[in-house]
Amino acid sequence: MRIEIDERELMKALDKKLRHITSSIIMDAKDITRERDIIATGLYLKSFHSLKEKDCNYLIWNEAPYSKIVEFGSEPHSSPFNEILKWVMVKKKEEGEEAVRSAWAIVKHIEKYGLEPRFVLSDAIQRTKRRLKL
Repeated sequence: MRIEIDERELMKALDKKLRHITSSIIMDAKDITRERDIIATGLYLKSFHSLKEKDCNYLIWNEAPYSKIVEFGSEPHSSPFNEILKWVMVKKKEEGEEAVRSAWAIVKHIEKYGLEPRFVLSDAIQRTKRRLKL
C-alpha cells in the first residue's frame, strides 16, 4: 500500500489549525485578564494581537506599554507617580488625598519589592493546550 501526501494541502490544513490555536490563546488570555481583574482602563485587554508571519508561523503579543511587566513581573524599581495615580483613580475609584496616599504607597511598594508576574499569556497557552487536548 502506498499513500501520497500533498505537501501543500498538508501545510494548508496545519496552518488552519494553527490559526485556530492562536485565536484560542488570545481568547483565553482575555478571559484570564478578566478573571484576575487586571483590567483598569481596558488597554491591556484590547492590546492582544496575533500575526501570521509565514505559513505555520504565528506571533502572539500584547502591545500595552506595561505588558512585559504584567507577564513577567519586575525587580524593584521606581515607577512614574502620575501613571500610578491615574491607575488608582480609575481602578480603585479613589480621588483627592486618598488617591494620592494610595498611589504613593504603591510607588513605595514597587520600589521595595517590585511586581509579581501574572503570566497571562503563559497561562493562556497552557489553558488552550488543555482545552484543545494538544
